[in-house]
Amino acid sequence: PYDSFPEAVTAARAKRKSGDLEGAADIYRRIPSAFPDKKNAVTTAAEGLKDCGYWTEATGMLETALQKWPASALYL
Repeated sequence: PYDSFPEAVTAARAKRKSGDLEGAADIYRRIPSAFPDKKNAVTTAAEGLKDCGYWTEATGMLETALQKWPASALYL
């Protein structure tokens, strides 16, 4: 539903700021697959999930990225 990575991140942050943590988390969960060309999509999404209180899910997202791209300093 979002045309760009910045638009999705802005929408998720707005939802989080307004107190809609589940709505923000839903957007963050979709960001990595919606914008696979954005190298920082996973880290941005994981940070957003963490900020919404989904620590375990955020950690799992980063672990998956590290398995997929083990040489990427972005996930270390």
